[in-house]
Amino acid sequence: MSANIPWIHISFNCLTGCTQYSDGCVNCYAKPMAVRMASNPNPKTAYKYRNGFKLTEHPEELEKNIGGRNKLIFMNSMADTFHENVSQPFLYGIFDFIRKHPHHIFQVLTKRANRLSTIKDYPPNVWLGVTVEKSKYLDRIEYLMDTNATVKWISCEPLLGPLESDKIKCIDWVVVGGESGPNCRPMDLNWARKIRDTCNKYDVPFWFKQAGGPDRAKGGKLLDGKIYKQWPKSLSKDMIQDVVQLSLFNVQPVS
Repeated sequence: MSANIPWIHISFNCLTGCTQYSDGCVNCYAKPMAVRMASNPNPKTAYKYRNGFKLTEHPEELEKNIGGRNKLIFMNSMADTFHENVSQPFLYGIFDFIRKHPHHIFQVLTKRANRLSTIKDYPPNVWLGVTVEKSKYLDRIEYLMDTNATVKWISCEPLLGPLESDKIKCIDWVVVGGESGPNCRPMDLNWARKIRDTCNKYDVPFWFKQAGGPDRAKGGKLLDGKIYKQWPKSLSKDMIQDVVQLSLFNVQPVS
């Protein structure tokens, strides 16, 4: 599946469906999309989303081979990989699949950080992340730091409050974004500025996705007149070159 996440090439969904877990889930984009997919004229797509937004495992997806080279892949954009109803064998299967594709980088993001310890040895090609939409959920960073993931990142999207913490200093990448859509909750840009400044203080790469608003584009992608698209420092030169050739991203850090 192609994706509109600006820092990846594709999303790969071996899980579909989810349930509300925390404040960031209130205006979930995936739920109405899953309902629409169930009526897709393509029978394969319609079958995949036959259960609507009920959590569904798709073991056939793990039999596929993702070709090409040096792709940035978001795992399960239509679900939460660590949802409590995902069976342990299937969860193991997901990371075995990732190990079979060492030439790609897989971004895994979850709100259910308490399940991260289920995997004892994360493949080196996983960027493991947790959503931290307000200070109430800063404990998710602690669960993340207890893993052996090579790249640990946090997504502050939708950012719903200030994050008054220096826990960011242990993170490899921070993404910030305001909520979009007709029922969006506004983001105070001072919250984003504070996170940016903390990242600068500890030399943590910072990506500002959007200010948010009823119209995704209306809020803009600038923070104080600048574009922030900084990558984890471990991103290889070969991967960056492929990204540039695809003309998908601006990989230059803010000066």
